[in-house]
Amino acid sequence: MTGVQTCALPISDAAGATASRQTDSIVVPNVVGRAGDESKIVEMLLTPSEKVLSVIPITGSGGLGKTTLAKSVYNNPKIDGHFGQKIWVCVARKIDTVVLFKLILESLTKTKVEVDGREAIVQEIRGKLKGQRYFLVLDDVWDHDQGLWDDYFNTLMGLNETKGSWCLLTTRLEPVANAVPRHLQ
Repeated sequence: MTGVQTCALPISDAAGATASRQTDSIVVPNVVGRAGDESKIVEMLLTPSEKVLSVIPITGSGGLGKTTLAKSVYNNPKIDGHFGQKIWVCVARKIDTVVLFKLILESLTKTKVEVDGREAIVQEIRGKLKGQRYFLVLDDVWDHDQGLWDDYFNTLMGLNETKGSWCLLTTRLEPVANAVPRHLQ
């Protein structure tokens, strides 16, 4: 494990999004009431999978603890040795795929990405993820465009064919959860 990697999108005025809110992967001590949910998700993450990438959406109103639950899972010591890379990205607005890939690359390299070309960005991500299972958290997602998510996950899946990677996605919006695929071959 190469350590905790976090990244957040710049603040935006996207309709409905929490523009001033950014999250990180640091766990708040003494969280109560989520141990059962956390253990169920961790169990799913540790179960061998024949899928290249699986997605777990967590939905609910603001303040219900979606991000807190995602942080607890992300920082659970049981998953540290299971994934070669752990990536935390706070989305907090509507996005496009190039910006999202750029944020993932920034998280993986811990440096600002100066290039804007999608091909260069995804090839660099491919190099960082090659041959490894990864655990990606997309926190506070607002965009429910089916085409965007199909494009994003198809590319992500093609970057690394190692089976058993997971994406945990938090959102307030049920249409977002319905737009993302769950199990990708």
